[in-house]
Amino acid sequence: MRTTFKSLMLVASMALIVSCGNGEPLPTQSTSPTPSNTESNAVFYFVADTPLGFKLFQETHVITTLQPLAVETLNRLVEGTEAPLDPDYTNLWGHGSWVSGLTILDNKATVDFGKIKLNVGAAGEQMAIEQIVWTLTANNSAIDTIRFTLNGEPVESLAGHVDTTGAFSRGEGFEVLSAVNVLTPSEGSTLSGDVTVTGLACTFEANVAWRLLKDGALVDSGSTLASEACPVTSPWQLELGLLETGDYEIQAIEYSMKDGALSAIDTKTFTVE
Repeated sequence: MRTTFKSLMLVASMALIVSCGNGEPLPTQSTSPTPSNTESNAVFYFVADTPLGFKLFQETHVITTLQPLAVETLNRLVEGTEAPLDPDYTNLWGHGSWVSGLTILDNKATVDFGKIKLNVGAAGEQMAIEQIVWTLTANNSAIDTIRFTLNGEPVESLAGHVDTTGAFSRGEGFEVLSAVNVLTPSEGSTLSGDVTVTGLACTFEANVAWRLLKDGALVDSGSTLASEACPVTSPWQLELGLLETGDYEIQAIEYSMKDGALSAIDTKTFTVE
């Protein structure tokens, strides 16, 4: 079972209510055209274990949906039907969980679960919550806070470790997100022409170290700068130019300023034709 788009109404309370149903829009006074399947860039946040513990990593997936993007991404995330492209990432949701409703009132969202099946420890439960918070707010920027209910009733915890009776909002990026995150090229993509790598980073003095491997052998390395230094998470870009045909891996790295140890890494494999 999943949340489906039934009505989208603009009223004095500025409420958006999406509930379980047969997917047909309810009659309204709106003159908006009937929704049709739309191809969209959807943002998902997945989890990976890093030298500093569990962190979130962002991926953009192209999806086709009839529903508002926030509803569709929430469904796919919680049901576990949208797998990460990068095999280093994981989705802590799935395994039988599903959402029966999403309500947005005055920028405050309520996620109503039909079933919660989340078998994780305290750190995993917190990151599973962060997955929902960051994914929902990425796909609907109007959302400020999120509450959780189960079949319409307040829920004390999703997995028995974290108090979920209050509201959640995005935490500090430098605490929740990986210090480095490669966004493009996406994992397993095939490229031609000049190769550009993009990503996000929150690092000391905005420095992002990188390594390029071809068929497992190091062919180039260096560093680039994000647009801002930590505590701000900001974009960075690397121009690799024309590369020989073959299979490559790009690594974005942060080393500890204290002892030089690896503190964060994200990798993507791609093929150049």
